Amino acid sequence: MNRIGWLTPSAELVKCNEYGHLDTARRIVKQLNLEDETKQPDDILIAHGWIRISRFTYGDRGITFWTPRYPTAYQKEFLRSIYNDDPADISKVGLNKLMDLGIVDTYELY
Repeated sequence: MNRIGWLTPSAELVKCNEYGHLDTARRIVKQLNLEDETKQPDDILIAHGWIRISRFTYGDRGITFWTPRYPTAYQKEFLRSIYNDDPADISKVGLNKLMDLGIVDTYELY
């Protein structure tokens, strides 16, 4: 299942391919009238509560996340479902983020 893209605060996924996050962020930022020439579009979305869900294609392969400081309960539930579907598909960096957010407990990893 493709769960790569941008996750809204209400946990709706705007899908994109592994290399399309920036273009997708530009489009979303423009649609939402959030443009700011001093900031990158992906930083703007994250600042507005969106989560970037990506896949590392080198090194620590697997899904990872760039999140706002306090994701919504809906977003946490969505991220938990990604973990539940295939924990082995989450990168080490992604697992650390899920643990930091309290979505996955360390005891589940063993």
